[in-house]
Formats: sequence, structure tokens, C-alpha cells
Amino acid sequence: MISRSLYRFALAGLVTPGWLLIFSAASGAEPLSDTTQVETFVKKLYSPRSTTKLKQYADPPLAALIDEDARLTPKGDEGALDFDPFCNCQDDTGLQVQVVVRSVTPKAATVDANLTFSGNTDHRRDKITYHLVNLDGAWRIHDMSSKDVKSLTQLFVTSNAQMVRGGCPDRC
Repeated sequence: MISRSLYRFALAGLVTPGWLLIFSAASGAEPLSDTTQVETFVKKLYSPRSTTKLKQYADPPLAALIDEDARLTPKGDEGALDFDPFCNCQDDTGLQVQVVVRSVTPKAATVDANLTFSGNTDHRRDKITYHLVNLDGAWRIHDMSSKDVKSLTQLFVTSNAQMVRGGCPDRC
């Protein structure tokens, strides 16, 4: 376990996170497994949530597509996302999430978020699949898919291309 004084030094910026990892390993604390890290990352996306998190947790290619969507979307209009991609919904009332790690390697992971909406009358169920990449020790969203959106990345690519051509994406 990390001593309180070492923890205080870390908070003060005198000990880097790398040193904390070394001291943690020396103290017998085991680093989190890739599976645990991935599961924790996806659970974090759901508490508390907002669609503004998407770019924050996206890998650089997906973040660039989100920026391009924002740049191309006329002021006052909705961009490619007219729904919350974390729940594939407009209203997340009663949302409950079960995270299932399907596969994980040191560089990539596939994770399902099985969603249940218990607050509505039909008790709707859905599944969001996250395709993650590990960038310098930090997990990031590379793509997301659901029954309605086969690829969030492709949704942005198609929408952005239509906007560049001067057209209005299918949602207009």
C-alpha cells in the first residue's frame, strides 16, 4: 500500500504517477489487469454521463471526426448526433448498465454495455459495443456500434462527406 506521505507528495506533484506505480508494485499491490482497466473505463462513461464526454474519451481519429462535424454543422443545427450515443436514446430514464468485456489485448478491446431501461413501460433493452484502443496506457473509444448505428465512426464520415458536398445529411 502507498504510504500517506508518498500520496501527499504525489498530490503536490513531487512524485509522478510512474513512481507511484513502482512504489505500488514494490509494496505488493498488483497493477490492474487490462480487463479490469477496460471494464472500469466503460463503467466510468456511464456515471455521470453527457454526450460531451464522447470527444474527451475518443481516440484521435474519432475526435477529429467529431471536430469536423462541429465545424461543418450550421450554427443552431444538430450535428451527426441527434441522440445520446452512450445509450442510443433520447432519454436515459431508468438506465441500468451491465458491462461485459468480450476481448482484450494490450492494444485493443471490445466491450459490450448491455442496457436496460426500467423506467419506461416497455422495459427496453439495448446493447452498445465499444471498440477501444490503448494509447500510451489510456483506453480510448475508437468506435461504437449498436443495432441502430452499425458504426459511429462511419456515421460521422458519411455525415461529414454529405455536409462538405453542400448537402444535408439524411437526418435533415
